Amino acid sequence: MRLRNSEDKLQGLRNRLQRVGLDKQVRQRMEVLSWKRQRLLQLTAGRIQESRQHLELLRQKLATLDPKGVLQRGYAVVKNEEGEILRSHSQLNVGDELFVVLASGGVKVRVVEIE
Repeated sequence: MRLRNSEDKLQGLRNRLQRVGLDKQVRQRMEVLSWKRQRLLQLTAGRIQESRQHLELLRQKLATLDPKGVLQRGYAVVKNEEGEILRSHSQLNVGDELFVVLASGGVKVRVVEIE
């Protein structure tokens, strides 16, 4: 009887030890998961910041290429009577009427001399 009680106590202690080991494993795994979660949040925040910087760079490039922005810097677009954009003096003749598009409005002009 005494031997049986001792065996039961020993088995109970073994069971408690196993549970303590499992609890420890669960805590360790939760710590690892918490660390991985924190790392994922850091990586995500970094990627978001990189994406925002890239987006700003693209926005700036687009603003540079915006035709209205070019006109704001003092350039003009010259069109013939058909509305085609002219790129060379060889497309012009004395007496041609042109439309010059400026940043603010436009003007109609006549070619009086070609250089």
